[in-house]
Amino acid sequence: MKTKKTKTIFRQFILIAVNILIINNVNAIDGKNKFDSFYCFPTKFATILYANSNTKIEGESKKYDVGFILNSSCKFYWSRDIKEKGEYVAVISYSADKPGSVLTYNNQSPVTEQLPATFGAYETQQKSSEINFLRMELKEKVTLAQGIQEIIITLNPFDKNTRFIFYSLELIPVSAAKQVKSEIKRATAARPDMKWFAKMQYGVMFHWTAQSMPKTGKQKSYKDAVKDFDVDKFASMVKETGADYVIFTTNHASPHFPAPLTEWEKIHPGWTTERDLIGEMADALQKNNIKLILYFATHVYGKFRTVDEAEFTRINKILISEVGNRYKDKVAGYWFDGWYQCFSRFPGFDFESFYKCCKAGNANRLIALNSWLYPTVNVWQDYWAGEVYSSSVSPKSSIIKEGPGLGLQFQALLALEGGWVYSQENKEIPPPSLKAPYLTSLIKSSTGKGPVTLNVLIYQDGSIGEKSMDVLKTLKTTFKK
Repeated sequence: MKTKKTKTIFRQFILIAVNILIINNVNAIDGKNKFDSFYCFPTKFATILYANSNTKIEGESKKYDVGFILNSSCKFYWSRDIKEKGEYVAVISYSADKPGSVLTYNNQSPVTEQLPATFGAYETQQKSSEINFLRMELKEKVTLAQGIQEIIITLNPFDKNTRFIFYSLELIPVSAAKQVKSEIKRATAARPDMKWFAKMQYGVMFHWTAQSMPKTGKQKSYKDAVKDFDVDKFASMVKETGADYVIFTTNHASPHFPAPLTEWEKIHPGWTTERDLIGEMADALQKNNIKLILYFATHVYGKFRTVDEAEFTRINKILISEVGNRYKDKVAGYWFDGWYQCFSRFPGFDFESFYKCCKAGNANRLIALNSWLYPTVNVWQDYWAGEVYSSSVSPKSSIIKEGPGLGLQFQALLALEGGWVYSQENKEIPPPSLKAPYLTSLIKSSTGKGPVTLNVLIYQDGSIGEKSMDVLKTLKTTFKK
């Protein structure tokens, strides 16, 4: 991207890392949250400087998704067109397993402040990449002039053995503070009672998609697989697992939906089905007192790589409203994937109106927007998507007070066999990589504060692996006495 000639040199740019974490400003009140800090969540008023959108980096670093792993002290440069002159709040998002520092500049001399290590649900992860991310509101305001500005910060890991990942820097005009506070108040007031969800112990998730394979033989087409799916047998299988709820994929790598949806068919011709598998599944599960939550791959059905923000918004509102109005209280919640990617591409997306669309047909339906291990993507949601994959730290309370998921109802999502979709031809589902003793301990320590969801690999006929069922039956014996 070409840089325009600088119109005005910024008068002052000072960023100082605050020593008191934002989490101290979050208090659980009757299942909802009160936020004393304006900036616990990203805001539509912010100019967001993602690590990977820099104009230049100095120092040793390695790209990690949309962030950068720092191997040494690194200086980041950006050039941005500042629309409004005045004071700005600065918020930094990063993860670190040891303390570090941020070196920040004004026109006179640099200022160094310490950054604490970050904590949260990923605290015990063995994978070095999976470290908790934190959004920290910095102590001092930034004064910026209008026009093209060059913005510079230097980040310093504690030492060469520190795992430090820089994600983003946000600049939020102080003039927007009242609007930000008002939005947080509206969003938290809109959340339904989630006590029933917090009391649940565990659920199961199934990535049953166009990629799913049979245990043996030839794969059926998606439409034929939907037509032949035995919902009663499936519901009985879920009952055997002892799960309180099912999260079931409506689409994943492809924009399919297993029901005859008119608007979905218009936007994704050929990807709907004559049979309403979701409706029948909801009824079968309900007979067994099991709730149904739907998974959506937003970035796939929303065509986020090929459309502009207006069209992305239109698609989301039309499709999700249609689903909600069709199933009403048969569907207890939604789990939306791909949201940190969608938000980075469409920062002006109207989350408030989308949240209202998600409640179509059921005002108490719970909503999660997956931002993976990154900070919570927006205040307009109800529970944390919780994609921790292989291990999780049990929560201290039902409302998350540190790290990813800050301010949301806790829920952890793990992959029982170490994968999401069974797509291997003529091969058996592998045995669980997560064992019953570990899962029992995690569920016990999370009970009353939020459920643990286990993604279970599933064959195209709706059955699961025998060894996977053995682990789930052990959990049922422990928790469903």
